[in-house]
Amino acid sequence: MSTRAVTLRWPQRARRSTIHCGVCACGFTLRGTTPLPFETLYLGVNENTAFGSWLKRSIQASSPGTRLVQSPREAQAIYVEVGNTRTLREVSLNAIGRVEQYELTVAYTFRVVDRQGRAYLPDTQLFSSRGVPYNDQVQQAKDEEHQRVYEDLEQGLIARIVRRLTAPDVRETASRLVSGTPTAADEDVLNVPQLDP
Repeated sequence: MSTRAVTLRWPQRARRSTIHCGVCACGFTLRGTTPLPFETLYLGVNENTAFGSWLKRSIQASSPGTRLVQSPREAQAIYVEVGNTRTLREVSLNAIGRVEQYELTVAYTFRVVDRQGRAYLPDTQLFSSRGVPYNDQVQQAKDEEHQRVYEDLEQGLIARIVRRLTAPDVRETASRLVSGTPTAADEDVLNVPQLDP
């Protein structure tokens, strides 16, 4: 190895070291598992749908220590799907009044409660939209494209749902409910069926 090659590598190493120290100092960490604040979780979604299976896999990957159970009676936390709505809106028309572009939107609402109906996370609504050009000469192909876009939008919501489930306020509420410390969730009992322990 030549002296010139060694001399050139030292500045590169110094630069990498400086960047690494700077990144660590600002609190940045590489994305890894982010455990949910629940030991057991019941997913109240249809796992036979693409969305349900994506959500299940994402939670298992993000929080391998959380056990997904088959009954709400076994769960420390119950995930409730309140609504999943798809809408189609005309965005632009051509000169003869035919649709040129649609906006596709998914509105998804969920909550997380304990077996007494106390909210770890009250009703939370997320939106995701995308514009799609339209040509009525290829109606069937466009219908299939819309279906794919809706599924892409739903899949994009999964990461946001998991981030919301692991947010500091949810973690704090979970800790208080487990310890028996009074919290706003004790008064915010949502309209869900009460389950015997």
